Amino acid sequence: MKKGQKFILATFNGTTTPAKDCEKHANYWKLIQEEGTVTSFAEDMGFPDKNRV
Repeated sequence: MKKGQKFILATFNGTTTPAKDCEKHANYWKLIQEEGTVTSFAEDMGFPDKNRV
């Protein structure tokens, strides 16, 4: 992936459905099949999991 690259989200955190106790405001699974643009990488933002974008 490159910054500025377009993509369509297929999964979030490796799954297609949220946990049953997922709070409404944290339900990022609603974004599956939506188009997005890579703006930054985990490494740039200091996240411990470098595979996140």
